[in-house]
Amino acid sequence: MNVKTLNKRIVFETAIVGIILLAIAFFFIRFFEQIPPQTGWPIDWPAFWQAMRYGNLSYASVDGLRPPPWSMLPLLPLGFVSMRAGWALLSLLSLIALILSVPRRRFYWLGIVVLVVSFPTARVLVDGNFEALIVGGVVLALYGFNRRRPLALAAGVILATFKPQAVFLLLIVLAVELVRQWPRRDLIRFAGYTAAVVVPAMLWRGQDWLLAMFGQNFGRYTGSLIDVTLIATLRRLGFDSPALIGVIWLGFVGLTLYTAFARSSNRFGRTKASLLTAGSLLAAPYAAGNSLLVPYALGVIPLLFVKPAQALVLVVLVNLSFVLNRPENVGWLAYYNAGVLLTMWGVMLWQIWSEQRPVRTAAHLDIAA
Repeated sequence: MNVKTLNKRIVFETAIVGIILLAIAFFFIRFFEQIPPQTGWPIDWPAFWQAMRYGNLSYASVDGLRPPPWSMLPLLPLGFVSMRAGWALLSLLSLIALILSVPRRRFYWLGIVVLVVSFPTARVLVDGNFEALIVGGVVLALYGFNRRRPLALAAGVILATFKPQAVFLLLIVLAVELVRQWPRRDLIRFAGYTAAVVVPAMLWRGQDWLLAMFGQNFGRYTGSLIDVTLIATLRRLGFDSPALIGVIWLGFVGLTLYTAFARSSNRFGRTKASLLTAGSLLAAPYAAGNSLLVPYALGVIPLLFVKPAQALVLVVLVNLSFVLNRPENVGWLAYYNAGVLLTMWGVMLWQIWSEQRPVRTAAHLDIAA
């Protein structure tokens, strides 16, 4: 096949995919517009959409938008359509990100089904929230790191930071591994691509975002009934000593980071990413149960292909929320979600330590490149 024929085929296939996506988007919008308002859905998206109207970003001091301005830039076009159309398109983008995140192995379609019909996915779609895009961002960042693609890594990091509390430990490890493994030329390119988006976004709306995040209402939801973090859970269990809580928190973070670095190789795998995102959510000042989707998609779904028995236990625990997530259970549901998150963290920790010690060889370098 000559170059001209190949180019025509690529253009034709791209056009077909584009037409299919437009058709799917049309049906998504029609479907979401017909959902009765009495359902109360979407839950979070109306406030987010209002804050994005006509390409603006309005950070309210109490309730409203919280993702950093650089992550919100790709979603600004959704502010030019109706609220329900924006919800439909966000849901479509979320499903695409989740489907693309599933590793292409045997029983690939089973992995897609287990992820797409899971409770965390349903919860994120009903809320109109951004966790699925975080999953897509982390997967893209891993691809960029392992293949040494600065642009892909920058795009992945920008998307992954929709909710910094879900990825801050991952970013720490990623930064160290970048300095350790990447040549200076690629580091500069990555930094340049990232700064080209982050700096203008921060100059535009950075001050408003920082005030919304760390202003007088900072910590408003910390320790609330939906907070699944380690500190909130310990306090609800009656741990009153800040020193004891601090020791437990430092030990947890220390073990997480030690595992990530001690079992390091030249590749950044999905198991490590799941460990670090689960650890980030538990160690963060605040995190809600819907963010379980991030370590679930990154670690549990790939585990289905190699250790299905262990993965199925986690799948069952996660999806029991279809039954348990009721208003009358709000008093203890955060305990359950924290326990599931801690179980996912523990399984990923065990998987990493049970693997054979990574060996740094030329072959690893070739794969990472």
